[in-house]
Amino acid sequence: MNRNKQNILTAVFLLLSIWSFWGCTKDIFELQVEDTIIKGSPSEGNSSSIFPEVGRNVDYFVQLNGIALQPGDKGMWEIKSGRLHEEFVYFSDHTAPNTKFYGIPDEGYVLEWVVNRKGKELREEVKVKIKSPEFHIHDRTPSDYKTKIKLSVYEHLRGKWSVDKAIAWMNPVFPYVSSDRIEENTSMDFQTYENTEYHIKWTYTLFGKEFVLDTTITTGAYQQVEALADIGLTRDHNAVTWDKNKNVIGINMQSSRYGHIFDDWESYPALRALKHLKKLNLYASSIATFPELFTTYYLGLEELNMKATGYKIEIPASIANLKKLKKFHWGNLWASHIPLGRLTYPEEFGQLENLEELHTEWGEGIILPQSFGKLKNLKVFTGTYYKMPEGIGNLKNLRHLEARFQTGGILSSLADATALESLRFSLYESGQTRLPSNIGQLKNLHYLEIGGQQHIGDIPQSIGNLNKLDTLWIADLLAGEIPETFGNLTNLKLLYLSTTARSLPQSIGNLTGLKGMHLYGTNIRKLPESFGNLSNLDHLYLSTTLESLPETFGNLQNLKELSLANNNLATLPNSFRKLNVQNLELHYNKFKNFPKELTDMKHVLVINLRNNDIDMLPEDLLKLKNQLVYLYLDHNDRIPLENLKDIARRMFGTIIFCNEFNSYQLI
Repeated sequence: MNRNKQNILTAVFLLLSIWSFWGCTKDIFELQVEDTIIKGSPSEGNSSSIFPEVGRNVDYFVQLNGIALQPGDKGMWEIKSGRLHEEFVYFSDHTAPNTKFYGIPDEGYVLEWVVNRKGKELREEVKVKIKSPEFHIHDRTPSDYKTKIKLSVYEHLRGKWSVDKAIAWMNPVFPYVSSDRIEENTSMDFQTYENTEYHIKWTYTLFGKEFVLDTTITTGAYQQVEALADIGLTRDHNAVTWDKNKNVIGINMQSSRYGHIFDDWESYPALRALKHLKKLNLYASSIATFPELFTTYYLGLEELNMKATGYKIEIPASIANLKKLKKFHWGNLWASHIPLGRLTYPEEFGQLENLEELHTEWGEGIILPQSFGKLKNLKVFTGTYYKMPEGIGNLKNLRHLEARFQTGGILSSLADATALESLRFSLYESGQTRLPSNIGQLKNLHYLEIGGQQHIGDIPQSIGNLNKLDTLWIADLLAGEIPETFGNLTNLKLLYLSTTARSLPQSIGNLTGLKGMHLYGTNIRKLPESFGNLSNLDHLYLSTTLESLPETFGNLQNLKELSLANNNLATLPNSFRKLNVQNLELHYNKFKNFPKELTDMKHVLVINLRNNDIDMLPEDLLKLKNQLVYLYLDHNDRIPLENLKDIARRMFGTIIFCNEFNSYQLI
């Protein structure tokens, strides 16, 4: 065989071999495609979004693994079974073998991959499971809270909370729905009851399916910090006082808008934790009642201030439980337009044997109980009451009384409260009453003030025994005759007296310690000669029916202010010129001539002679031209205008007023 023939045979052999190999390979490939059109198991998808979207499904899918299509093939994914939804269940591309399938969370599906190849249909099923939602209930409760639970879920979820047992309340942290659907807020505070196991659920709908998140909470005892939170305070607030045992012993809620929380204390059970409180100040806060919370749980209270608070207050009989109470302040808002009615303290009030101070105001009066006299440790008693309480004389430790009584008079038993140091009261009702004849028993008294609309009759002889008295103030109402023993009040510094007496006792000159006197009367026409002994007086106001002054009046060398207005004086004693008075008031008297004694006064700055009957300004008035600042002469209609102008021109440093004239007109 020659070489050309051999080459031809070799080539034919190689062609047959290649054809045979290609045919076999093609058969094998086609067999593999017909047997399997999906390789491996689908893989769970991982969303790339930072925050899960709840309005459209982009987070819940599986990655499918169909084998790549060959030229001429057509494929399509179908859902054989599982929960459907036209919006949220879909393939990203149902004709692609390696597509993503989006389904309802926590649901199983049977999917089928169908391939048409050369008129032949190939099918293969795959079972997939969509992942469950990864939402959780987040417990944000502070570590020191045991009953005030703070829970939240992902803010874009839509659902609602439910609790398997009763709770006091729940409030949204960031409310975004109406108040009648507060349970639909995603961040919630729950006020639970102590020592209880709760199952709390958040039920929500995602892509048409309902899901439930739940948690179990076991509460502890109510905490003091939880109670503080209810009334708008924190652990470190300067209105909160703690003791060394880490108990709250003092709270200052003056003018607080959270005071009303105590009114609704059963809805805020954590308030019961403040059982160690000793001082609670609710002055001018929004509290409207006297809650039994105080008399049930705050049994250690020593000071309770509820002045200027609500209009629905009643003092409960259970106030007797506050055995340690020492100071009680309470009163309604005076500006209230709501008729309140008279208020009665319960008879049990007298059981507060440790009470030392009582300060209570009520616009329409308080009726004190018969047991009031049992408050054996009471030292301070102030307020507005219906009448002076029976048994007041039994208060042997009472030091200070300052009260207004709407009816009744002065009880004679008042003099039995012998520890009194300061006594100040007024009587609203008109009529007559009497100072106790034995008022001299109050030997510790240094301040006595009586006001109102009643006539108290003659001052008792025993008043002279009050040798510690430094202030006597009988205003508005009228006292009767003044006894000679009045001169025994040698410690008296201030006397303010309205009286119908016809004269002052000669012994008044013994009151040499007097610094100030205000005497108003209707019948006193002259002063005793001893009046000049009151040499320490620096201000004196006499308004009675005085017709003359004693010559000794000039001895009052320390007087700086003197008012003799509203009397019947027509002349002054010669000694008057020696006074060092700076401000002198003589208006509403009977002077017909300008008192010549005034022109010799060395220190006078202001003279008021309005409403007299002066006929002429004397030439001697010019002696005062370098010192007198004001001269008031209104309603002295007989003074000639030319006389006024002449004096005014020459006393250019003095401002003179008289009816329509004033010295400014001459400038």
